[in-house]
Amino acid sequence: MRLAIMIFGSLFGCRSEHSTSVGQLPRDFVPEAWASSATSTWVTGYLGTASAPLHQRTVAVFRLDEHGVAQEALNSPGYGVAIDVQGDQRWVAVGQPNPQGSGSTYELWVSEPGRPWARRAPIPAGSLVRLAVTEDGNGFAMGIRELWRYTPETGWASVGLPPDVTPLTGLSQGADGLWLGGRGLALSKDAGNTWNLVSATPIDFLSHDQVVEKNGRVGTLSASLPDWTTGPVPFGPVVASRSAREGRALMTADSRPGHEGAFILFRQALSGQGWAQSHPRGPLGPNGFWLDHDGCLLKIDLSRSVSRSCPSRE
Repeated sequence: MRLAIMIFGSLFGCRSEHSTSVGQLPRDFVPEAWASSATSTWVTGYLGTASAPLHQRTVAVFRLDEHGVAQEALNSPGYGVAIDVQGDQRWVAVGQPNPQGSGSTYELWVSEPGRPWARRAPIPAGSLVRLAVTEDGNGFAMGIRELWRYTPETGWASVGLPPDVTPLTGLSQGADGLWLGGRGLALSKDAGNTWNLVSATPIDFLSHDQVVEKNGRVGTLSASLPDWTTGPVPFGPVVASRSAREGRALMTADSRPGHEGAFILFRQALSGQGWAQSHPRGPLGPNGFWLDHDGCLLKIDLSRSVSRSCPSRE
């Protein structure tokens, strides 16, 4: 086993990480989704045990930054399904038991500058995976095989999907348009009315400005085509991020025999010359969580302690 670790490290180079404590979340908080801005990271989920029935859960939203952990004042039964942040706009999709049968129904909650969290509108989706909000208060909700567009004036409307991209795996609203990932990567510059297929390779990860293909290629979303680079390994990431200070980070599952459930963190400098591997991470368990935070990574462990991992300055 030591030999395997030494060989793996020699292929990519090793780099140590500096970890600091951020704060403590409630021990009964179950994280489900996250979103980051330039200064903060938000995580949503619910308060209650993972085995609790849906009607016994309470949605929760927390803001994580250099000042610690702070709970947002969103009061509703249910659980946080998805979250997105764009400028001063914050959206959360809240799931609740379907009174007409199995599954869940979804509602959009919105926080705007100077206003508390407020229920905006039901989301007419059969499944819900991601949200994408624009700075003008419009946005999108993505299910596994569906996409919905929202404006305050007209409410929700179904959006036609590009052919052969479902099941969908990712959604990102950027300055250049709306990116959609699934069995390929597509870009719309007119709010989903028309689509351009950018890549036919299945997408493992798409969030904010980062995309990772199943073959391991990593890209930064820009203009009409991603700025691609070769990834360190051809298997799917848990989370990818990029910042002007820390370069690119890629947290991925450890594929070595005997390391099931563990993770490895790779980093690439802004120059884009190769990847450095940090020390392997221990298993997080079924309810552990990794989040992006401006090129560093936030870890929520099983005790709900939050720590921030950044490259050591050498």
